[in-house]
Amino acid sequence: MTWSGGETLTTEAVNDTLGRKGFAMLVLSFGLNEKAVIGDRDVVVTIVSVRGNRVRLGFEADRSIPIHRECVFDDIKRRGGVREGRPDKAVGK
Repeated sequence: MTWSGGETLTTEAVNDTLGRKGFAMLVLSFGLNEKAVIGDRDVVVTIVSVRGNRVRLGFEADRSIPIHRECVFDDIKRRGGVREGRPDKAVGK
């Protein structure tokens, strides 16, 4: 696996990073208004503001790509893919 920064990770390193086969965590440092691009510009994450230990992120993505906090995502999965209060709206629809 090669990150866009050019660093190559072995399969062992990828597996060890998060303890899940095929997943890894890339840790980057950003300044205000800098952006990270995910995929082929499928998702662009911008550092909007930093106040103390709080960082505000902006996400640019097609509306078909669901973006949630992890706790919200876990709750949606626990409910079988349906958002609370919106039984007609399944995740990613």
